[in-house]
Amino acid sequence: MKNIAVILAAGSSSRFGGDVPKQFRLMDDGLTVLDHSLKTFNRHEGIDEICVVCHEAYRATTQEICRKYGKVKHIVIGGKERIDSTRAALTCTGNDDTLLIHDAARPFITHDVITRCINAMQQGFAAGTAIAATDTIWKAGNNDFIAEIPPRQTLYNAQTPQCFKGKILKEAFDILDKSNAVAHELITDDCSLVRLCLPHIKIRIVTGDPINRKITFPNDL
Repeated sequence: MKNIAVILAAGSSSRFGGDVPKQFRLMDDGLTVLDHSLKTFNRHEGIDEICVVCHEAYRATTQEICRKYGKVKHIVIGGKERIDSTRAALTCTGNDDTLLIHDAARPFITHDVITRCINAMQQGFAAGTAIAATDTIWKAGNNDFIAEIPPRQTLYNAQTPQCFKGKILKEAFDILDKSNAVAHELITDDCSLVRLCLPHIKIRIVTGDPINRKITFPNDL
């Protein structure tokens, strides 16, 4: 039974633009976006292994980066969608392993957030990192009119890591593969996969950090 960080780095970065996906872009210190995620997980005393999921075209680039980080034990090839990359990571992780699934495009992940995730899992919960919403959120109806304004105090902005035992994710994928009722377009992350396929599983909200933002556009760097 291990704590395994799964770093999802297989995205094409269509919204970011440029010659290479954003996870391989250099930051001001000369390290790539992917380096920064790997560095923090590699240093954390509670992480036993790291699995990196990458695109086939960037396998060699990913391998070169990962040589610097001794906890990286697996590099696997991802799929077209985010959940396909999570599924790929399950081929090299065990049922009883705790998986902390993290977007490589969130390079500012902190030691404390990782610790809070591990603690929640040790208490027997699945966990998703998030921060409380500070803006009022509008739900749009037809023709771009406001249909609903949910109470802000109930809303959170999801981050990663999102944390599950391997067997929970495998069970969710089994149900997804066998069901015609689950709307695949509603699955945007690992928490939504589990919520749709295994609604009885409770997912604790772990306090994230505003600095743990996602790199989506060039200005985010």
